[in-house]
Amino acid sequence: MSGRTLLLTVGTGNTEDVENSLLNPLRKSMAEGGWDTIVLLPSQETVGTAARLRDEGVEGLIVVNPLPDKGDEYDPDRCFVHFDQVLADLLHQGRHPRDITADITRGTKAMSAALALAATRHEVPTLRYVTGDQRDVRHMVVPGTEAIHDGTTLQLSVRRRLDAARRLMQHGGFAGVETLLDGDDGAMPADLAAWVQAARALAECYSAWDRLDFDAAAGLAEIAAAMTPPPGWDALAVDAAAVAWLRDIASVDAGCEAGMRADDRPAFAAHLGRLCAEIIANGRRRVIQQQFEDAAIRAYRCTELIGQARLFTLGHDSERMSVENPVIAKFVKEKRKDSALKPNRDGTYPFGREWVARVLRRLGDPLGDALFDFGKEDAVKARNLSLLIHGFRATGPKDSAILVDQFSRLEGFLRQAFGEDAGRWLDLAARVPPAGPAVPAP
Repeated sequence: MSGRTLLLTVGTGNTEDVENSLLNPLRKSMAEGGWDTIVLLPSQETVGTAARLRDEGVEGLIVVNPLPDKGDEYDPDRCFVHFDQVLADLLHQGRHPRDITADITRGTKAMSAALALAATRHEVPTLRYVTGDQRDVRHMVVPGTEAIHDGTTLQLSVRRRLDAARRLMQHGGFAGVETLLDGDDGAMPADLAAWVQAARALAECYSAWDRLDFDAAAGLAEIAAAMTPPPGWDALAVDAAAVAWLRDIASVDAGCEAGMRADDRPAFAAHLGRLCAEIIANGRRRVIQQQFEDAAIRAYRCTELIGQARLFTLGHDSERMSVENPVIAKFVKEKRKDSALKPNRDGTYPFGREWVARVLRRLGDPLGDALFDFGKEDAVKARNLSLLIHGFRATGPKDSAILVDQFSRLEGFLRQAFGEDAGRWLDLAARVPPAGPAVPAP
């Protein structure tokens, strides 16, 4: 059902002059707008007055929908419940909020406030009020001098959406923010439109950052950093440090990875350390959001990354372990006896998470023992052959404490491997809301 709809509250007016104080202003409002449907919202006391207006109009144009019980007109909650349902029914029938106007002029204060709130809840953009410059000794508009004023609910409805968007952002609901703020910015006042655009840019930036799409996140961060966030959003803003951090990670991801691995293994080790900081922060967010299975996968990936990064620091590449090193050669010779280990085409060998930890121990690196012991625990070991839902039971709420502990220990390993740099990386990575708890350096 399409068409323009007018809702009007119907009060008592001046009982000594109902015609001029109530009926004529209502008629004036009903006459201006080209309505397809007019809904009168009287109290039980004023149903007769509303019926009189209905009978004066074109048949079928005016609908009377009174408050259910006597005295409801003085109860804003009961008024709201009724008006809210009337609007919900109209929207269910196919009416669009932009085609509805709510006239709050002629009702009790409770009725007027309730209709304004119900209209705002359903994002009806137009509130009508019949006013006038000439008033009598009782401060009522002089009959015959009424003027119609159509105001907007956008200031309230958009701010309400921004408040809801901020709460979603603080809990990591970035895609929800994008959906919530999707709409026609052109219909808003310039200040509101600017806030909505800034909030949407932040949501898009954090959404890309949260899915580890660093290149997209860096570009979106630059856009968001140039905008002024809405009031109360300062803690969610991105700055030059965040942009530089994302650009740094993205540039290595997009660059010649194989060349960097061969030419500057310590630099690539640092890159893996930054990725690990990101995945630790990402995994902690998954725990907070009760995405426990995803968190477990990230904990496993961190275990791999820290070992790989440590090998790079020592001049080795876990995907291309060279038997020219006597320690590696002896390790490979031992493992080939009881495994299906096959060399790469260039004669080097790829090492997985467990073998990385084992060879670090052989190389005398203290982090090797820590990673090896960590990897022997069921929560990690069970992931070796099945990353997603190992066995027949997904990781659930009862495992959250285990996951929290795992990420704390992984942070400790990262700090052990990279020292002060790790602390800086962890701080930057944890800026995506909701930030996981910081863990003191061991």
